[in-house]
Amino acid sequence: MAIEDRIRERRTALGISQEYLAEQLGVSRQAVSKWESGKSSPDTRNLIALAGLFGVSVQWLAVGEQPATDSACALADIKCRRKKVTIILAVLLLSAAAVLLVIHLAPVDWDAGACGGGFGTWLFDKHSPHLTGVYGQTKEGYAFEALRGTQEVSWNGRTIILSFDIRYKTQDRGTVTDRVSFRGKRIWIEKYRWRIWTAEQETVQSEAES
Repeated sequence: MAIEDRIRERRTALGISQEYLAEQLGVSRQAVSKWESGKSSPDTRNLIALAGLFGVSVQWLAVGEQPATDSACALADIKCRRKKVTIILAVLLLSAAAVLLVIHLAPVDWDAGACGGGFGTWLFDKHSPHLTGVYGQTKEGYAFEALRGTQEVSWNGRTIILSFDIRYKTQDRGTVTDRVSFRGKRIWIEKYRWRIWTAEQETVQSEAES
């Protein structure tokens, strides 16, 4: 594309007439017509003025090697910024996902360390009401009581075993104490997915002794 084609293309794209362009540049309409027909070329001063009016670089208008318009440059810059923002967001999301995965897969030691030496007691106080209710569903019709001080806890990796005594009264056998163990899988900070592991009857007392 020659310089006359670029001048004509930009003028028509902007929707301005030769007369208006000539008026803005302080030249005759015939001069603009000669530029667009290739019969003459604008001098350096008019070339700079044309580039300013058209919103293009002087180099592109003269030889066609630069982006056609400032708006094109701006669009490219916006795309570049969007790409950078997208990359940053992707990195942040991946980092957040990695942190969440680390927390999810962390061993029970994370929770035990935070509770110092009283981890077994803390675990019993926090989870025994729920676990006792779960065990009670297997023996409906009784009032169950978790016995604090009987708890024992052990763990390996993300797996934890919590054992404690559960006491309840029956009409035919009196007060019964079962030793129940629950196996838990750590799924989050101080959160476990529990299930009954073992349950065995340790003592049977008569009503008179209770």
